[in-house]
Amino acid sequence: MSRIELSQATEDALVGHHDAAATGITDLADSVPTEVDGGLGTPELLAILSAAVETADELAQVNELLAATVKAVHDNLQLTDESLAGSFEQVADQIPDKS
Repeated sequence: MSRIELSQATEDALVGHHDAAATGITDLADSVPTEVDGGLGTPELLAILSAAVETADELAQVNELLAATVKAVHDNLQLTDESLAGSFEQVADQIPDKS
């Protein structure tokens, strides 16, 4: 039998890291220069920066979705535990006390 647990502390840490990553990526993308002096390599540097900015949005969205997924998993595990506990309590209430 396996036991799946996701403590509140672990959830908080994972969500916090993903939220921070999404914010950090967005902040960095917003600060990318639009002009660089790369000499003959300027067009290539601008192409690299452009690709990084385009990808940054997607990376930020992935981290936001991962944070939401961790929250949903934690919430569903809690609901499952509460539901099972409720079912066991109902069954236990029907067992006569033999003490």
